[in-house]
Amino acid sequence: MGTSVREESRGRVIDVAVVDAAGQSLQGVKVAIKIRGVSAGSFVTDAYHTAGSFEIHGEAMRVELVASYGQQQLTAPMRKEFNSHTFAFAVLPYLAVAQTVAVARCPDGTTGTPCVTCVVGDIRVRICV
Repeated sequence: MGTSVREESRGRVIDVAVVDAAGQSLQGVKVAIKIRGVSAGSFVTDAYHTAGSFEIHGEAMRVELVASYGQQQLTAPMRKEFNSHTFAFAVLPYLAVAQTVAVARCPDGTTGTPCVTCVVGDIRVRICV
C-alpha cells in the first residue's frame, strides 16, 4: 500500500526582501501580491523572517507587489522578466521596532507559517515567509 505524490512543475517564483534606510532587514512589513488587480495574498515579516516569496501557478499577466510599513506604502509592478524585488523603506533602523510574527495569509483569511497556498479564480499562489 503506497501513496503517490504528484509533483507539479514550479510556477513563476518572485522573491521579495524588505529593508530600512540603512539597508538592514525590516520586520513588521506587510507584502501583498495583486494579480490582474485582485488581491491574491500577503505575508508579514518578523525579526527572523524578513523576506518571502510568491510562487504563481496559472496565467498571471499583470502582477503587482504592494508593501506597507506604518504609513508608507510602496508598489512594484512585476514584468514577466523580473523574479525578485527589494522594497526599501525610508525609516531608520533604531526606529523600526515593530514586534510581529511572520505569517502568510490568503484573501479568504487562511494563514500558514511558513507557507500557505491561496486560490483566486484560476490562479494558485504559494506564499512563503
